[in-house]
Amino acid sequence: MSTAPIELMLSRLEDVKRNGDGWMALCPAHADHDPSLSVKEGDAGQVLLHCFAGCSVESVLDAAGLTWGDLFESTAGLATTPGYDECHQAGMLFAIGLKNGKHYPDMNTARKAALAFLTDDYGENASRWFDAGYRTWIREQPAPVVPQCAEPEPHVERLSQFIDWPTFWACDYTEAEWLYPDVLARGRGHSIYAARKEGKSLFALAMAAKLATGSEQIVVLYLDYEMTEADLFERLGDMGYGAESDLSRLCYLQLPTIPKLDTAAGGQALMEMVDTVKAEWPEHELVAFFDTYGRTVEGKEDSADTTRAFYNHTGIALKRRGVTWVRIDHSGKDESKGARGSSAKGDDVDVVWKLTHVVDRVTLHRDAARMAWVPEKVTFRQTECPLTYERCDEGHSAVAERVAAALDRLGVPKTTSANAAVRLLREAGEGCRKDTVLAAQRLRRKQC
Repeated sequence: MSTAPIELMLSRLEDVKRNGDGWMALCPAHADHDPSLSVKEGDAGQVLLHCFAGCSVESVLDAAGLTWGDLFESTAGLATTPGYDECHQAGMLFAIGLKNGKHYPDMNTARKAALAFLTDDYGENASRWFDAGYRTWIREQPAPVVPQCAEPEPHVERLSQFIDWPTFWACDYTEAEWLYPDVLARGRGHSIYAARKEGKSLFALAMAAKLATGSEQIVVLYLDYEMTEADLFERLGDMGYGAESDLSRLCYLQLPTIPKLDTAAGGQALMEMVDTVKAEWPEHELVAFFDTYGRTVEGKEDSADTTRAFYNHTGIALKRRGVTWVRIDHSGKDESKGARGSSAKGDDVDVVWKLTHVVDRVTLHRDAARMAWVPEKVTFRQTECPLTYERCDEGHSAVAERVAAALDRLGVPKTTSANAAVRLLREAGEGCRKDTVLAAQRLRRKQC
């Protein structure tokens, strides 16, 4: 009997340890001292590899003395089995589509959609026959020849990436912009900073757990560079969570070993992780927490170049994927001057919150925001047994309150779109920005 692919793979690795539904091992493709290679077995018996240090699957296989074919179960002798040819060809066509730049929302979802029909017709073997066709086509492709002194090609944006103005102006951006009310704006970058021991990490964890267990379709990726398992156990327990809690949407990575996020390798490793999570939860919004910023970067924390590199390799890639992200940070020696280090820390995010904690009140003070509808401050009451943060003020800006009063005077319905409300205000000689109208309309609806 031939050796199963997962057994063969694990036999070529060192320091193999069980980790959830898979294994962690030393990556043979780089000088690994802390196991960074994730190994799992797929539904069809195939081996799934991911190196958190950024090594490619090809380099891992080369170092282990294996090939792509070793990752899959053998299909020898199946060519005459009914359905094999159809599934095998479908897998090859799928690989060709990927190679030629065909757009799939994500590979896992597209694969599952293709297999749904094949499985109905040909049974449970369809998936491994499909994967066999996929790897056959990949294996038969010649290795790319890269000139040693090739001139870099000029970067040209595809026409399809430019804004389509008719579609742009036809949109009405009146839907709620918040994922966590008045704190985390959808698809935006955030910084929350505070002095030591003010409870910023505790507040961030409470937000993350609440988002991951709420009724909204939200999944959370939390990179914790400081707490031990014992710390996490205690804090989640204090918040009322336990073995019976469904925390499956809280993807918690403790003491990550991926490259630093101000480097190209770190940004790439994180994006692979993000794409994997999004593939598992395709209909969900993704929120990413980084706790704390100083431990996520390789460069000097107080350097503007480090902050810019973080954004270039990580921040902008998250924003392109529509991910809402939060960076937890420390304040400087002079708390009135903001987060520790360079002022550039406020330039690469959309919202900057300063957190203060007095007795049982936790308040977020708006330091900076690109959007006018972000409140000046948001205050929560911290309760005990269980530990929660309950909103105890609305924190609406005076400008939004004045606009709300103007809309009331004009008799504008609370359900009116922001574009229509802006037009009515301008006609009445009380024009203002759409962002402010959005905040005013939300305020009016909350007062119902």
